[in-house]
Amino acid sequence: MVWAEASETEEPAVVLVVAAPFRRAAPLRRFVAAVRSLPGVQTAEMVDLRHGALSLAVTYADAAPLGSRLRRLPGFALEIEDQDGRISVALPDESDGWD
Repeated sequence: MVWAEASETEEPAVVLVVAAPFRRAAPLRRFVAAVRSLPGVQTAEMVDLRHGALSLAVTYADAAPLGSRLRRLPGFALEIEDQDGRISVALPDESDGWD
């Protein structure tokens, strides 16, 4: 697996997306499905899930940066930190409308 910067690219690159916290399975499934539906996402495979933190290896090829796409992910209000081939996603508290 080749890890790449999370910046704009049209060649497929694998970007690590780490999202937390997940306390229940339903929001986690909705998040993964939403990421997989984004333009440019070819695959999004779970690498790890520990203590409510999900790690996804996302194969992405698009001119728009993946972090920008995640900021506008439909149905989610996310805080994104995008650096060095890793995108950290802070999810809202699940008590605020999650599941």
